[in-house]
Amino acid sequence: MIGLVIKHKGKEHKIRKSNTIASIVLSLISHRNELILEGEDVALFMTIKDDVEFEFDVIDLDKIEITSSAEENHFQYVDEEYSKMIDERPPQYEWDEKLTAFYEIKNILLEEGLIVE
Repeated sequence: MIGLVIKHKGKEHKIRKSNTIASIVLSLISHRNELILEGEDVALFMTIKDDVEFEFDVIDLDKIEITSSAEENHFQYVDEEYSKMIDERPPQYEWDEKLTAFYEIKNILLEEGLIVE
């Protein structure tokens, strides 16, 4: 079975699925200063730093010995700076972000003539 291995800060996480899909999503959201990695049993949330390193390998999981249990293989991390940043945001923050995105999309659609006001 083909799978993914993610290496970060000396730790390793193997993503293996019994179906045909093993996926991860790495998001760099610069205007919110967020770096987010999500996938099968993977959740990492941190502020953007210039020294963050990940290594991703595609491997045949049948050819390696997997010694950790599924419980030990979960990869979840929220860095302290990210947690503090989220706690300091005002309650209206997410709605303001969504409203800004809405108006950006609306203006593009108006300019393209796809909608009229």
